[in-house]
Amino acid sequence: MQKTIEAEGRPEPVPNGFPSTAKRRQLIQNPTPITEPTRPSNMRGPTVPDGEDEFKKFDFPDLFDCPPFTEMSEIYETDRNGKVLMDRQGKIQTTSEVWYNGRAKSEWLKKHKLTNASKPSSWFEALLPLKRNAGDPVSLVTINEWKTYANKKAMLANVGVAGGIYKDWKPFPPKEVQQYLALYIFQGLSPSPQIKMKFVPQKEDPINGSDICFKIFRRNGDRRHKMFKAFFSCQDPLKAVPSKKTHPNFKIDPFLAHIQTVSMEAWDLEAKHQL
Repeated sequence: MQKTIEAEGRPEPVPNGFPSTAKRRQLIQNPTPITEPTRPSNMRGPTVPDGEDEFKKFDFPDLFDCPPFTEMSEIYETDRNGKVLMDRQGKIQTTSEVWYNGRAKSEWLKKHKLTNASKPSSWFEALLPLKRNAGDPVSLVTINEWKTYANKKAMLANVGVAGGIYKDWKPFPPKEVQQYLALYIFQGLSPSPQIKMKFVPQKEDPINGSDICFKIFRRNGDRRHKMFKAFFSCQDPLKAVPSKKTHPNFKIDPFLAHIQTVSMEAWDLEAKHQL
């Protein structure tokens, strides 16, 4: 049944979600301006033109009575050390409590077999999986798809053939794409002036060198990384590129849709964002 509110004496249709008793009411501002805090004469607000007085600000005295927040959320039970508790059948024990704080959804945790003891890589693969499984939503993005797009883009550029660039090029496997994404996360956490500095062992460069990056990418990591930067794509390179006016984020649209879907599936917002 369509809900309505009263406006100027007659009902009007409104979007679903409002109580049937909801009404419009004009807010009347307090006629007395808010007293500005005392500040040095040489200081002014960023939107106040030089030589002019502060804009007067007014408050609204209206108060609104919000109903108590009673939404429940299922969470994992843990012991005093934070370890997840199991029942006699080996299943994770859960309980329900009022959903005041943001938290990962228990259904999503169970689906991906995640606990507070899971490795960071397991959490990463739950948010950005290597491959698609049966029943996954259409908007799901996978590392395997990005691998395909990168290799397509490289072949369209005639890499590895006479007259082409990167004659030593070879197709990217999904794991390598995942490794370069992890490299960018590492660069964000521990920045170096240039990423290629991480491709040498720490005994050669104690500050920017990385033993784990050297072990994974070896000394030709910089050249291979240049290939990855040249051909990596979040969008199918065979698709026609639409107008930027209608599709300003075309190159990353699939990833944005994926993030929107997976974040809603994985996370319960805290109560203040629900009202």
